[in-house]
Amino acid sequence: MYRTCPAPRVTVQAYHALYVLACRFWVERPEYLTQRDILPQEDSCGSLQGGSQQSFHPQLDRSCIMPSHSFKLIASAVARLHGDLLLVQQRYPGDPRPYWGLPGGQVEPGEELLAGLRREVREETGLTLVGTPTIAFVIQMLRQTEEGTQQWLACHFACEVAGQLSPQDPDGLVLSAHWVQEQTALEHLGTDPQYDREPLRRWLCGEAAPGAIYSLKIK
Repeated sequence: MYRTCPAPRVTVQAYHALYVLACRFWVERPEYLTQRDILPQEDSCGSLQGGSQQSFHPQLDRSCIMPSHSFKLIASAVARLHGDLLLVQQRYPGDPRPYWGLPGGQVEPGEELLAGLRREVREETGLTLVGTPTIAFVIQMLRQTEEGTQQWLACHFACEVAGQLSPQDPDGLVLSAHWVQEQTALEHLGTDPQYDREPLRRWLCGEAAPGAIYSLKIK
């Protein structure tokens, strides 16, 4: 079940600043990095690449067992047009049936948040963003595993788009893009077991103020 936090008055720039701070935290707190992240790699001759281990981080050695923490930033578009919602049909690897979803995806390392949103919308729908998107809602997902913590921060942006629908997804997951009546779109989204449509429904009908934050622990 979601734990909803009060909606703060925040800007896109503020969310991007928080993301930068989060990335800086993992750099400055190496005890939260995985061994693969902190240890130099060996070449085929058994020599360390990138300098000696001691020069890389003198306080760490191969006997250290570090908890693992993975973090992914997701940017999704919530685009509305005359009572319709922009959706894409996509097929996950190994899954025989397609699912509906909002256009969006993972922001690449070093990529600005809105730049990632523009790229994902263009790749998955062929459309371009118009104006400056605003935060609709944010979902934080946490999963605890034996290897450590997995965390996703999915920022959903209210935005306007222009152009002709023409998906060109380089990952090959998106099959098509459509404008779908909002109630039907919510029903389509409910068929995806990996997506909870409740935060979107609350935003669409005005039950939740823009900028609402939801925290979810998943198994």
